[in-house]
Amino acid sequence: MSESRRFLNIPVQFDYSPVEEKCACCFYFPSYATNHRTDSFPFFCVRSRVSFPISLSFSFCCLCIRYDFGHIFINERERRPHMEKIGLPKELAIKIVKGDGKRVIAVFADPNCHYCQQFEDGLRQVDNITIYVFPYNILSVDSMYLSHAIWCSPDPAKAWDDWMVERKRPPAAKPGCAFPNDDILKLGEELQIRATPTIYFADGTREEGSIPPEALEEKLDSIK
Repeated sequence: MSESRRFLNIPVQFDYSPVEEKCACCFYFPSYATNHRTDSFPFFCVRSRVSFPISLSFSFCCLCIRYDFGHIFINERERRPHMEKIGLPKELAIKIVKGDGKRVIAVFADPNCHYCQQFEDGLRQVDNITIYVFPYNILSVDSMYLSHAIWCSPDPAKAWDDWMVERKRPPAAKPGCAFPNDDILKLGEELQIRATPTIYFADGTREEGSIPPEALEEKLDSIK
């Protein structure tokens, strides 16, 4: 699927057609990769800092966008200015509090996402933080069932941690317990979230992908 929008007041072409192979420039989120031919112009991937010659064919991820006036591919995450502070609907999130909980992040995560699980494992080394987890089920139907079961468990925060770190699957949700899956998916679409995990910070910035605990601590300490 292709879509034209204005980005930073510049006409931009977005392509979201899925392919099987990984992105040849940065191997980033292969499930969202798109095919682009370089027959008539060169490419540059900001994420890998690699330039590609003309007359070659690669598969590029959806986070690479084309400037209509220059035909240059760059990574949307690195080009986009830090997002303005936004208010996320906390009623759609699982709230996890560690220590005094003074530092706050919000995470859009799929329970079957390996990088989300990696990020959650690293969070065990981070204290004094409140985490709002938005179960963003984009990988499979099983992700929705898992999130539903976690949401409806007696202690959703513990159930989420048990699954993401220990792989302890929660019991199936009881009949009558509603889970706002559609609302969370709609929110993710409005925020143009294309990958998990996507992490929002209190200063309004966001990062995509698993962040090591040391880098997360550094980021949190930089927020005043």
